[in-house]
Amino acid sequence: LAINTILHETKSIRITCRQGTDLSGNVSKNETKPPNDVSVRRFPLGVPQPVNASGFSGRVALTNFLTPTGSKIYKPASVKIEHTVFVEVSNGMICNFVGNESDVENVQEHYKMVSTKFGIQYNNVHSFHAGIHPGCAYQSDAAQDPDRWANTVFTNPRILHFHTCGNYSPGEICWMVIDQTLKVDNKNLWHEGRLCVENFDQTRRCIENWPELRLMFENPVQEIGLE
Repeated sequence: LAINTILHETKSIRITCRQGTDLSGNVSKNETKPPNDVSVRRFPLGVPQPVNASGFSGRVALTNFLTPTGSKIYKPASVKIEHTVFVEVSNGMICNFVGNESDVENVQEHYKMVSTKFGIQYNNVHSFHAGIHPGCAYQSDAAQDPDRWANTVFTNPRILHFHTCGNYSPGEICWMVIDQTLKVDNKNLWHEGRLCVENFDQTRRCIENWPELRLMFENPVQEIGLE
């Protein structure tokens, strides 16, 4: 609830990462769900409520894999990205994929396959959220099962993921951004994959009220299946 409050009471959010992501936008279109909502709309407690991406523009760096969201089953479930592909986004819509020709072609074909299979809008970027559970580890190699990896490790603070392909949450294709920095009104809520709980009154009060959490946030798990 503390993270939700911060995200949904802010005016603007900017997301960056070392691979080249730089996406920003206004969050005024979001509606905070009541805290007693623990249905599939609320998502697991390892992530906050998704942020509506319809007001966001910029670019997102795609690395490692495209993965499914767990919403529907399709094959192939994932696509390996050999070289970084940049997605150009305008107001929550995919405008273009830029990068290595083979990787771009594979990404485009995957979007075409999934959107055609389910009759959904291929170029929509619906929403995003980042992990808030610093104890979530993934100790296997992500390449062994990218689907399992993405649907397990997403609650780690080192991961921010986007819901794309389909005008609904969670969509059908997931973008996994690694070690993101997320600023709310120019103040870091995440910095290079670390949740900055000391930067905001709401999260600082959580640590004060439940001091057993402090050690976990001061020593977050780094194993996310990619090293």
